[in-house]
Amino acid sequence: MHTHILTRLGTLLRALVTLVPSVLIGSPLLASDAAADELPSVAFYYAAKPPVELLNQFDWVVIDADSATDGERRDIEAQGAKTFAYVSIGEWEPERASTRGKPDDALVAENPDWNSQVADLSRADWRDFLHRRIDELWQQGYRAFFFDTLDSYYRFAESEKDIKAQQAGLVTFVDEVHRRHPGIDVMLNRGFEVLDQVHNKIVGVAAESLYQRWTPSTKIYGPMASNDTQWLTGQLERVNPPYSPG
Repeated sequence: MHTHILTRLGTLLRALVTLVPSVLIGSPLLASDAAADELPSVAFYYAAKPPVELLNQFDWVVIDADSATDGERRDIEAQGAKTFAYVSIGEWEPERASTRGKPDDALVAENPDWNSQVADLSRADWRDFLHRRIDELWQQGYRAFFFDTLDSYYRFAESEKDIKAQQAGLVTFVDEVHRRHPGIDVMLNRGFEVLDQVHNKIVGVAAESLYQRWTPSTKIYGPMASNDTQWLTGQLERVNPPYSPG
């Protein structure tokens, strides 16, 4: 299964959740022009009332299942598009309706930028909480999922041992998702640290903040440091088919 790179040039994906109800069009980073026809066109839309007539022109459409209705999802899919449901893996957002039954003890740090709490991915109760959410979405008809906040554990995990435990928990979760839902399609937001273990279980990788980033505290975009852009470019080149282990 090929892994596709979907770069977000100068735009922060998660800003769309609460700030601007606009379409973010995916631009695959290609190994060659000949590969362009083989890769999907991709759009991201996280707000309510998705513009169906625009989104159904794309092959893949990432939407927020807490904002879009089942009818809107079906309308997007009616022209052949595949919808991906947004799922935050490493953080809990209190304003979401789909957060009942969360294991409070698994929330061990805060992300003040997004008013969210960061989860311990090594805990089985947190992964069970995520599975219940994905089970609900599967029952609604979703067969593809976009996993976000995969590296939020860096906010609390400092030692190599603790970091490895978080990454192992993430790999375990991806494996469990596939066992529970054969045929599922998973796209990641970054997650470069675990790609060696899961690259054959995903269909795509997205990355924001290549050249610019959104700062919630100031509500403005600013340039990325050149060394950060260089690092991310190297990661994307590694993912570009054929996949190159890190």
